[in-house]
Amino acid sequence: MPQANELPTGEQVRRFVERAVESFLRNELGLLEDDVHEQTITSALAYHLRQQFGSKWDIDCEYNREEGKTKRLGGRPVKPDIIVHRRNSTTNILVIEGKKSKTLKSDDLDELRKFKDAKGYPFAALICFQTGRGLRSYLPTIEWV
Repeated sequence: MPQANELPTGEQVRRFVERAVESFLRNELGLLEDDVHEQTITSALAYHLRQQFGSKWDIDCEYNREEGKTKRLGGRPVKPDIIVHRRNSTTNILVIEGKKSKTLKSDDLDELRKFKDAKGYPFAALICFQTGRGLRSYLPTIEWV
């Protein structure tokens, strides 16, 4: 686990996300089977990310603040699905956009890339969840930006 003053490496971030997804699938599969709202899925995933990143980092859902003001991109307010950061600072690690496969849009990856670059996140991931009953696999795809 990285010390409080150092950022985790790319390998560590990927490992933390993969382990969190594995834990999510073991413990929260019913959410995917029930085809619940994306916010429910990402908030449950955030819990599992906390277990991986530890208490030195804040893991927030729909976090819309940036140095005490509304977070904006291109003049419009934004609230990423999940971020790993330190609140009230400019220390950002990871931004995650969670999508259900049926709501995925062709420009989602581009929007995530713009956000990552504009806000200085070293890592960004688009996680696409399969939802519904009776699927052969619920393993989500993870695209790193």
